[in-house]
Amino acid sequence: MAELQTINESGDLTEIKLGGTTDGDKILTSDEIDAKDVLLVPYTGATGDVDLGDNTIDTKRLLQSNNGGSIFIGEDAGGATLSGGENVYIGYNAGGEIEHGNNIIAIGVNSGGNLITGGNAIAIGNETTLTDGATNEIALGANVIANGSNTATILNNEGTDVYMGQNGQATTIQTVVKLIPSTAPTTPTEGMIYSGTDHHLYYYNGSSWKQLDN
Repeated sequence: MAELQTINESGDLTEIKLGGTTDGDKILTSDEIDAKDVLLVPYTGATGDVDLGDNTIDTKRLLQSNNGGSIFIGEDAGGATLSGGENVYIGYNAGGEIEHGNNIIAIGVNSGGNLITGGNAIAIGNETTLTDGATNEIALGANVIANGSNTATILNNEGTDVYMGQNGQATTIQTVVKLIPSTAPTTPTEGMIYSGTDHHLYYYNGSSWKQLDN
């Protein structure tokens, strides 16, 4: 089994290789971008680049930089970054469209799409989409489309249930609950409540819908 070897130059760690390799592939390398330390993990046959000020670096690698307190992991993650900081992008093309972002977390393939400028946002799940120009926005789940500033969107349009606590036994709602008027669910289960298009509330008791208000 190959041993882990470190190579130092002038007392500084410059790269880490797997001992015994014949091609000398670098496992980790260090670099500087704008006088900041950067840890790079190269990919075989990497192409493409990210422009960070006066520096151009390869995108097909892990980029962990203290330049702005951000970390990008995955091919083309953060590939459009021009300014901002304190962002975490993990996954292929995660945060790949974001040019000016602050305090954004994007995890998943193409997560955080559509957002060019924004901040204080979370996008977790493949193909999650944020709102350009929005702040304080959350999108959770695959293919979820967020709904703008100061909103949290959980599950895509195929989602049916959200559980709070184990087995859905704990739910706490502060201030108000808004029910959008609709027709009765086609496959109801006991305990469901909905707001009808006739402006009444209905409860399903297991066998039929019962009107709750007068």
